[in-house]
Amino acid sequence: MDKKNFLELNIRSRIFDYIKNFPGKHIRELSRDLNISKTTLAYQLNILEKRDLIFSDSKITNLRYYPNEKISRKNRKILH
Repeated sequence: MDKKNFLELNIRSRIFDYIKNFPGKHIRELSRDLNISKTTLAYQLNILEKRDLIFSDSKITNLRYYPNEKISRKNRKILH
């Protein structure tokens, strides 16, 4: 399944678009802002990570999510 078809599922598309527009959010913020339960969100985030559409980073504080684009470590700190 290609990325376009993969993102046709509305919930995944919403999550992916939100992370692209607001990188560096943690799961509580995503859950609150998107009005999706943390359980459902964690499942969908895991799928998006496995498809290499997003990645998570926990080296600074809480686990945060980013679109799979080149974002330097310095810019990740700024986004926090």
